[in-house]
Amino acid sequence: MPTPNGAVPRRVPDDRWLACRHSVADGVVAPLRTGAIDPAQAEQAVSASMWRLEQARQEPPLATSDITAVLEAMIDPLRRLDDSEGGNAAAVGYIQDQLDTIDAYLTRGRTTSPAVRQRLTRAGAQFYQLAGWMAFDAERHTSAQRYFRAGLRAARDISDDDLIAHILGCMAYHVACQGQRGEATQLAAAAVTVGKRAHPAVLSLTYSRLGHAHAAAGDVRGTRSSFDLARDHKPCSDGADAPDFLYWFDQKHMDILHGAALQLLAFSSGAKPSALLGEADKFLLGKIDENTESIPRDSLFHSAWLARSQVLRNEFEQAVATTRRVMQGIRYVNSPRTIATLRRLDADLAVRRSVDDLKDVKELRRELRPLIAV
Repeated sequence: MPTPNGAVPRRVPDDRWLACRHSVADGVVAPLRTGAIDPAQAEQAVSASMWRLEQARQEPPLATSDITAVLEAMIDPLRRLDDSEGGNAAAVGYIQDQLDTIDAYLTRGRTTSPAVRQRLTRAGAQFYQLAGWMAFDAERHTSAQRYFRAGLRAARDISDDDLIAHILGCMAYHVACQGQRGEATQLAAAAVTVGKRAHPAVLSLTYSRLGHAHAAAGDVRGTRSSFDLARDHKPCSDGADAPDFLYWFDQKHMDILHGAALQLLAFSSGAKPSALLGEADKFLLGKIDENTESIPRDSLFHSAWLARSQVLRNEFEQAVATTRRVMQGIRYVNSPRTIATLRRLDADLAVRRSVDDLKDVKELRRELRPLIAV
């Protein structure tokens, strides 16, 4: 039976027990006295002491502006970690720790001012959004939806239209990739509605999310018109007042999103896939490689999709070269979503009879097997 501080009551020669008793005041544990007591008294004293200590530990300190600033400062490095290492379970766990801390402050109302409370809520919304995106990349889709929804509630609590629109757009993109076309279009349309009250860069991104949802549904006209509207608004966040979560969204990334939507459209609509993929190449080629150092996870993911589009066009030599670059980089980036795309690439190759006698393709598929094994 352990006591606080790890001490264990011990039996003395006359069958009495020694126990160290403590008091707890404001989270500070202090020994009162050590004496000979019977086992029942020792257990009661230790249990009461441990309960008071646990209560003190569970009561969070007052959330000040400085504490809030520390939590806020963690958001950007964790975003960069996601950019470089992808769906990292350890990083998601670390974010959850910060969310637990914020929740403890908010649910017990221990904040120094309404302004601090609002800042904590906004930080929580951003942590939830980031955890949702990481879980999405990790192919943990139920967790991703749960995080996104929690982030949306937090953003709505503080009426932050920028974050509300952004998270709705993330949710739309996520379910579009899962094949939930109707829900994706509804979420993206809701994101655009809110985005019209938000920063122009946010509205631009939400229109691109709507375009991706239309692409998943095989809607050529809807895809094109959405990206036309996205380009009508400023697709970059270089203004001083731009939301910090759009640090990555510039003209280059707008092109990449446009090209990726056209690729998806080619696979989902069946309407002139070669023409759509050729158009996609104009937006993607060169720009994907520019992300290799700054956002390697995205570079690998879009490169895997590029390899799929090359297979669809019977450009097998290019597809093999592109896939090998992805396989080289994926050793350093934990992105199950990219692995899943490589799995689809292997399935694409498996149904194409024209590759049966291609030695390079056969060798590539042999090398892929251990990487894509479920």
